Amino acid sequence: MPHADFNAKYNGGQSTNRIGLFKHVTKGRHAKKPASKRLKKSASKSNKGNRHLAAGRYEEAIRSFDSALDINESDEDAHHQLAAFFSMLKDAYNAYFHLAEAVKYGFSDFKKIDSDINLYFLRTHPLYSEFRIRGYKVVIELPEPREDLLDSERLDPSILEKIEQLGSLYENGQMSLQVFQLQKEQILKRG
Repeated sequence: MPHADFNAKYNGGQSTNRIGLFKHVTKGRHAKKPASKRLKKSASKSNKGNRHLAAGRYEEAIRSFDSALDINESDEDAHHQLAAFFSMLKDAYNAYFHLAEAVKYGFSDFKKIDSDINLYFLRTHPLYSEFRIRGYKVVIELPEPREDLLDSERLDPSILEKIEQLGSLYENGQMSLQVFQLQKEQILKRG
C-alpha cells in the first residue's frame, strides 16, 4: 500500500513524519537509574505503544516504542512492533533493522514472525529468505573487490622500485616524511 494511501486510511489523511523519531541509544546512557526501574518504565512505554497501535494512533505508537527504546535499547517487544509497523509501511530497511534487533535481544517467537499479518510485506520481500537463513541478521554485502593495482599492467614496475627506494631512505632516517611524500607524489604523477 503506498504511503499516501496508508495515511488516508489509517491516519485521517495526515502524513506521518518519522524524521527525528528514532534516536539510537548509546551504551551507558541510563547508568544512573537502576535496571529494574528502567525495564519497568520501558515495558510501560511499550505497552502504551501497543494500545496506540490497537487504537490506530500510529504516530503516538511510534513515539511510545521509540521512548521505550530510549529507556531500554534491548526492548525486544518495541523492536518487534516497530518491525511490524515498518513492514506495513513497506519500509524494508527499518523493518529488517528492527526485526533483527528484536531477535538479537531475545525475541524468539519465530512462528509469530512467520504468521504475523503485519510482517507480510517483509516476508514477501526478495531478501527475506536470506535474512531468515542468516538467523534474522542483517548482513551488508560488500562490493566486489577491485583489481589489485599492484598486479595491474597500468602500473610500471620501475615506479614501485623507486617508491621502495624512497621508503628505505625514509626508514633509515635519510629523508623526512614531507620529502618522502613529495617525491612519491612526483613519481606517481610521472608514471
